[in-house]
Formats: sequence, C-alpha cells, structure tokens
Amino acid sequence: MSLFTRLFGRAAADRPRVDRGDPARVLEVDRLLDELRGTFAADGGDVRLAWIRGGVVGLELHGACAGCAASGLTLELLLRPKLRERCAWFETIERV
Repeated sequence: MSLFTRLFGRAAADRPRVDRGDPARVLEVDRLLDELRGTFAADGGDVRLAWIRGGVVGLELHGACAGCAASGLTLELLLRPKLRERCAWFETIERV
C-alpha cells in the first residue's frame, strides 16, 4: 500500500465511477462548459457538470462563483441560452 493511499484512503482507480448521465449529453455539456471556462476563470470561479437527469442539468459552482450574488444571473443569462441553443433535449438547470 502506498503512502498516498494510507493517508487519503482508497486509490482513485478503486473508487466507484459516478454516473453523470447519458454519455453523449455529458459530452455536449462538458464541451460547452469548456468553451465558457475562460469567462468563469476571469472572475476567479468555475462551473462544472455534476449530472444530467432527463433534460435537467445539475451544475456545481466553484471558487468565486460559489459565493457570488450574480451566479444566478450567470446561469440564467449565459448558460441557459447556450444550452437551449445547442442541446435540443435541455429543459432546465439545477444548481447543486
């Protein structure tokens, strides 16, 4: 057993894989978030995909975005229109 494993628990390879949803949809949303990542990073934050359930996209806000009062506006005015434009299956965003 490695020192890292002893200190931090099971190795990453041993951890169960989290199902984030339909792989094709996950790829679509991940690509969109990658394109917009510079916008979030410019203000010290990040938005990551947590899961997709049907047409609902669960997003995690990190860094400055997590505590920002304008994060709701970012989701509504930046992300929602882009998701509607690119993903015919998209219905709504849920903040995780």
